[in-house]
Amino acid sequence: FATSLDPAAAARARRGEAEALGEVAEALDLTPGSVMVVSDHSTVVAAARRARMLSCYVAKPIEGRPRRLPADFCVDELSLTRGCIEECNGATYRDGNTEIISRYVGGD
Repeated sequence: FATSLDPAAAARARRGEAEALGEVAEALDLTPGSVMVVSDHSTVVAAARRARMLSCYVAKPIEGRPRRLPADFCVDELSLTRGCIEECNGATYRDGNTEIISRYVGGD
C-alpha cells in the first residue's frame, strides 16, 4: 500500500465523508479515479464510491457482517487485493507468460 490515512482523515472517512478521501488523493497529486480505497467498513467503501475512487471491500469472516457490498471489488482476505490491483493495472508481476484482461485498462 502506498499510503495510509492519517488518524483524523481515517475517522472522517469512517463517518462516510468522501471529502477526506479526496483530500488524500489531492495531497498525493492523483486523480480520484487512480486511487483504490481498501476497507472492511461499509461507510468507507461508500465514501470511496462517492469520491469516484475505486473501492475494494474486505469481507471479514465475522458473523453478521455482509459478504458483499456495492464496490468495484470484494475479497474475503486482504491478500486477495493483489488480484484486484493487477486487474486495474492490466499487468501482473507473477511471471512473464501471465496475461490479465482488464475492464479498466485498454479493454472494450
